[in-house]
Amino acid sequence: MAISEKKCLFIRVALYLLFIAAYAAGVVVFIIIFSNYWAAAGFFLACIFIAITTVLYVVPDKKLTARLPPGSFSRIIFQSTILIGTLGLFAVALYLLARGIMLKQRWTGSSYFCSFIAFMMAAKWCYFIGYRVHGLRNDTRTIGKADPEEIKKFFEDVPDAWSNEKNADIM
Repeated sequence: MAISEKKCLFIRVALYLLFIAAYAAGVVVFIIIFSNYWAAAGFFLACIFIAITTVLYVVPDKKLTARLPPGSFSRIIFQSTILIGTLGLFAVALYLLARGIMLKQRWTGSSYFCSFIAFMMAAKWCYFIGYRVHGLRNDTRTIGKADPEEIKKFFEDVPDAWSNEKNADIM
């Protein structure tokens, strides 16, 4: 039994809202209890990226494709910005991991290791923004419904694999 697109979208949005709530709780916990502002910043960025991803899934594909057509300058800039953001957040996460190792910290709420995890989550959700836009293509469902005369013209002057003759009539 297949799930309809609307139900699938509803489930996706519900899960994303649960992720936002969980990460927002992490922001509060890391600020109030542990005073770990690096981890709070990472989880806050993750909340923002989850919200953007949710909005991108709610907007229909046709509108997103019209806004960011494949190969357009705006899409290249958008995807490049997302890539740079993802790599930047990944670099910050690795810096925080190295900092925690250099200071020989234990795995506690106030350590750099929690900040590393938070920024890795922010990088992951930043990547998902780009992943949503990357899959958008123009509608190709009409390609298979070409006119038979058009198909004949397409294969004219194409040499046959078994002979040196030109193909004039295919159908």
